[in-house]
Amino acid sequence: MSGHEESGIWQHSSLTYATVLELKGEWGKAENIARELTGGKGFDVIEALALVGKVEARQGRNTARDTLNRAWALALDTGEYNGLFLAADALAEYAWISGADDMPVSEIKEIAEEGLRLGRAWSAGLIVLWLWKLGELSAAPEGIAEPYRLIIEGQALAAAQEWDKIGCPYEKAIALSHGDTETQLDALDILESLEATAVAAKLRQELRDRGVSVPRGRARETREHPVGLTARQAEVLDLLSEGLSNVDIADRLFLSPRTVEHHVAAVLSKLNVSTRDEAVASAVDQGLLASR
Repeated sequence: MSGHEESGIWQHSSLTYATVLELKGEWGKAENIARELTGGKGFDVIEALALVGKVEARQGRNTARDTLNRAWALALDTGEYNGLFLAADALAEYAWISGADDMPVSEIKEIAEEGLRLGRAWSAGLIVLWLWKLGELSAAPEGIAEPYRLIIEGQALAAAQEWDKIGCPYEKAIALSHGDTETQLDALDILESLEATAVAAKLRQELRDRGVSVPRGRARETREHPVGLTARQAEVLDLLSEGLSNVDIADRLFLSPRTVEHHVAAVLSKLNVSTRDEAVASAVDQGLLASR
């Protein structure tokens, strides 16, 4: 194997690792790796630029547009779907976050349609989601991945649970942001804990426009909790220790049973257990229950 081939394998492996870190919410590490790979040309550079640009956009940095413009130009030069999808996804997300109205929307739509023709349910679905959030689509097309379809069809909690299963906190927060007020507040917790400053500000303003009082410090409380439970999840855990059903918890907290179901699933996930009894036992062992 030549040195050039070894370098290419190392670069691709590094980008794969950076992408996994980004999906897990470890954006600082992901960006540092990707930024080292943004020189030159080719698919790997497009992927690196798209990753860096998305993090910059989510955090409201004014460098995002230039980074993503470079990724888009390189993708257009290659003309290949994989590069075009990465750049289109990042640009569409940036457009939604920033409100920029000079995006190549028609080209982004064509890339989504090409992805559907190729059977790329996940990549096409991601672009479709941003187009829907931008008001460019009114319904979920056939062939997109399930979490994206669930969001567009109004099943925010089900979509969030899908993302939670595979450990993608930002995507989970985006899904939760389409739920009821309490669920949106949970989304805000996640976004602030990820330091997705621009996205959190967008959601916070949406809540305030509806007259919702948004307490500060929710994300800090979540970060400081021993296993990362939000204040609401900690309340649910306490009520689980009383042996209450989801319906009983919903009545106690003035929530819907579906919202409680989401909170219970999050508690089990964060405690790394599979049953309610195991969650209570683990909480007792760790001293997490306010009532004990």
